[in-house]
Amino acid sequence: MEGPLYQEPGHDGQGLSAFVRAGFADDRINQFSHYLGGGVVYTGPFRTRDDDQIGLAVAAAGNGDNFKRATGLDGGRAEDYETAIELTYRAQLTEWLALQPDIRYIIDPGAVGGLRNALAVGLRVEIGRAW
Repeated sequence: MEGPLYQEPGHDGQGLSAFVRAGFADDRINQFSHYLGGGVVYTGPFRTRDDDQIGLAVAAAGNGDNFKRATGLDGGRAEDYETAIELTYRAQLTEWLALQPDIRYIIDPGAVGGLRNALAVGLRVEIGRAW
């Protein structure tokens, strides 16, 4: 599900929107049996940056029972969830160029025991032209 929560008066497409996603998988063949994520995105966060977007999201993927059992048989330890918290900003620099830096903090990466929490930083570059 996704949709608007607030629209700036007189500015179509600008304002706050939110999303929620859920997923389920067969844990007989997949490590993760379920997923839940959600977040908010604000379009036009600054007066002179109408097309920019800033977003904050949280996502959690849960290990299935079969994976937890199999990991235990090997002497390992599986966590219940991998959780990621993400902050991103998409800057529309020109009609054809956008940059989107991204920072994520990942709790229990891979949802396997023994790994430290991680910080991941990325940059997405969008190059395109509207025909």
